[in-house]
Amino acid sequence: MSNNLSKYLNTYFNEYLLMQKNVSNNTVLSYKYSFNAFLCFCIKYKNIRINKVSLDYFNKEVITEFLDYLENIKKNS
Repeated sequence: MSNNLSKYLNTYFNEYLLMQKNVSNNTVLSYKYSFNAFLCFCIKYKNIRINKVSLDYFNKEVITEFLDYLENIKKNS
């Protein structure tokens, strides 16, 4: 099965958020920044190659680890 994450994210940002939800460009940029931070976390801390990151990684365990990383390592609140 091929990794369609890039396609799904593109659809989410450009079709769902912009066209269906009519959010601002700043909102889309904020969401993109957050997804980019999550992908960087997966690569650096979960040792997952970028082409191997898939929707399977969007689960409670990994998201909780990511949020802990944002709070404890990146000092976001």
